[in-house]
Amino acid sequence: MDFTPELTKLNRQRRCFLRSKIPSSPTEGRRHALYPDRSYYGPPTYECPYCGAMFWYQERVKSTSAITKRKIVYNLCCKGGQIQLPKLRPPPEPLATLLNFNGDARSKRFLRQIRLYNSMFVFTSMGATVDKSINTGNAPYVFKINGVVHHRIGTLVRSRGSPPKFAQLYIYDSENEIQNRLNIFENDGDNVDKADSEILAALSLMFDAENALVQNFRYAKERLSEHGDQQITLRRLGCNAKDDVQYNLPTSGEIVE
Repeated sequence: MDFTPELTKLNRQRRCFLRSKIPSSPTEGRRHALYPDRSYYGPPTYECPYCGAMFWYQERVKSTSAITKRKIVYNLCCKGGQIQLPKLRPPPEPLATLLNFNGDARSKRFLRQIRLYNSMFVFTSMGATVDKSINTGNAPYVFKINGVVHHRIGTLVRSRGSPPKFAQLYIYDSENEIQNRLNIFENDGDNVDKADSEILAALSLMFDAENALVQNFRYAKERLSEHGDQQITLRRLGCNAKDDVQYNLPTSGEIVE
């Protein structure tokens, strides 16, 4: 990686500034007194020449980095160009507008509630062993889990008498799907700021048009409607480099009966 003279000069000025920096507040001064050996490296200023990820100089691979040749190597991102991920596509509408930090009041509200909307469209639930014994005093709440975190997905058809949840929302009673998603948090006393039904409807249409996994579940719904008395399995096969033809994801609906 060839650094320009301007960048080299800027980094040198930044290092000189950090060495001579005087604590700007009593809090920082007290922290320095408690931790005299504490170091501050500033923001990450070095860029991976392959993927553009930003790093601190101290994160370099010392065995392969040649400082004299201005070649700084990192492998915490793309392993030195060995891993090539496809570039992220720009989000489709209406998500692109809703994600605009400088957007209108509707966008600001969506960003504030984004975890709520995400929970309404998830396919699976999180599985883990939750340690409930830790919250016994008056300290702030701690969410502690043990073991391996995994995801759980149940049957495509809901149990009799129970509301649809997770992946079942894409299949069961799709005519009232928006209300079914809103009902997830209807009895949540802490949820004062309700979700917008119009945003939910727009996002649902977007997923139907853009998300291949949603399209598979919609197709499974059609098959269940046509052959409700048959046992149907929805299966997605990932691509195997040894046999691309056999393991490619289906380009059309393929349901195993």
